[in-house]
Amino acid sequence: MVFYCREIYGVFAAETEDLRAFRDRILRLYAVGRKFIRVYYRMSPVIAAWLSKSSALRAVTRTAMRPAVWAARRLLRHVNH
Repeated sequence: MVFYCREIYGVFAAETEDLRAFRDRILRLYAVGRKFIRVYYRMSPVIAAWLSKSSALRAVTRTAMRPAVWAARRLLRHVNH
C-alpha cells in the first residue's frame, strides 16, 4: 500500500507512514500478508505511473483509500497496546 500511497499522499504524509507501519508490523507477520505484499509490489509501479498522470485520479484514489487508512490505524493502535 505504500508505493502508490507515496504518489497520492506524499512520501512523508501521515497516511503513507501509517500504511508503511501496517505493512511492517502486521502484514509481514502472516503468510497471506506477505503474499499480498509481493503481489502489490509487482502491480504498484504501473498503478503509481497511472496515478502520476492525473490529479483527478489521485483525488479519487485518496478517497477510496480512506477506509484502508482508517482500518490500518485502528489495527496499529490495537497492536501497540
